[in-house]
Formats: sequence, C-alpha cells, structure tokens
Amino acid sequence: MRLYNHFHKQSGTAIFMALLVVTIVTAISVVWFMQTRANVRRTQQMLLSEQIYLYAEGVVDWGIGALKIDTTTPKILPPTIMTNQGLISGHIDDYQKKDPSGADAKLSMASETKEYFILKTNVQLANQHLILYSLLHRTIIDGKVQIGIIWQSRGTA
Repeated sequence: MRLYNHFHKQSGTAIFMALLVVTIVTAISVVWFMQTRANVRRTQQMLLSEQIYLYAEGVVDWGIGALKIDTTTPKILPPTIMTNQGLISGHIDDYQKKDPSGADAKLSMASETKEYFILKTNVQLANQHLILYSLLHRTIIDGKVQIGIIWQSRGTA
C-alpha cells in the first residue's frame, strides 16, 4: 500500500510538469506568431509605400514628357483610378511670376530660354496617401528642349 501511495503522488507531479511545458511552449508560439504577423504587416506597408512613390515618379515622367512637347499651363493629368484600389493625379502649373503688365517673366540669354514649372502629384493607394511636389526646369539651348528636376518635396494630405 505504501508503494502505491508514493507512485500516486508522482503521477500528479508529472501531469503538472506536462501542463507547465505545454503552457510555456504555447506562450512562446503565440509571441512568435504575433511578431511574425507584425513583421509581415510592416513589410506590406513598406512595399505599398515604395509602390506609391514609383507611381508618383511615373507622374513626374509624364510631366517631363508633356513639357517637352508643349508649355501651355496648367496641364492636368486626369485622375486615374487603379482597380478600385487607389487614385493617381497630376497638375502642372507655371512657377514663374507674372509682372504687372501681364508679360511672362521668362529668363532669356542669347540662345537660351529657361522656364520653371511646379508639378503636384497626388497618389492614394489603399490606406496611404502621398503628395509629391516637383520643381521642373525647362531649358531650350540652340533649339533643343531639356527638362530637369530642381527639387522634390513630399507634401501633407
């Protein structure tokens, strides 16, 4: 009888230890799962941010191409809806000041003409929104049109 009581007490300890091990393994698994989920979400947001920036750069390329052909402003890229996920739009305006007489204040030197334009790019995709301002510089040297980006800045929504 005495041997039986000693064995009976041991079986309760074994069950307790097994439950303790299962609890620890479960807690570690939950923490690992939550960290993995957070990392996946962070990676998705980073990829979405890069995708939005590339769309914005595409609008800048549109603006550069449009200004090589024609400098009449304002130019508006009609809002483009992408598969019900987002919206892309762009707007080019003349950045140069007009003098009181109404004449353009274009900078001219012999065979060189310089003009400045501001391009506002608006990209909205999923839950992120980017406004990108670009100052474009159009130069005509000996009849050849060149467009450069002087600066870019992110705006706020």
